Amino acid sequence: MAGGAVSEVMAPVATPPPVTWADRLVRIGAVLFGTGLVATAAAVIPFFLGAENLPTWLNAVAGGGLTIGFAVALVGVLAAARSRIPEESDPDLYVNNPHPPDHGARREADRPGDADHPGDGTGSRADPVTRSR
Repeated sequence: MAGGAVSEVMAPVATPPPVTWADRLVRIGAVLFGTGLVATAAAVIPFFLGAENLPTWLNAVAGGGLTIGFAVALVGVLAAARSRIPEESDPDLYVNNPHPPDHGARREADRPGDADHPGDGTGSRADPVTRSR
């Protein structure tokens, strides 16, 4: 193939899910927490090397970065956990799905009154007190 173009078959690329505000909170919290870890290391290690006084801002960044970063990330995780399920946010998502999710619905054959479970056919169970008389 001298000078010819090679055609390649490429697999379709899946689009990533959209980034929500909860995801952004987790990322911001992780960055703040990481900054707090670095500041904590920078505040503690010099004491082992003989330093006596460090700037107050370094201690504030160390304590605040860890605490605020953890809190922001935790709020993001909780918000993501409480977010809407895909069926509710996009009602057309499962319209053409040949295998829709089963939300614990009972099959017709499992209901009382069929051949496997004799009953009165109404789907309601008889009162055990009146049945025993």
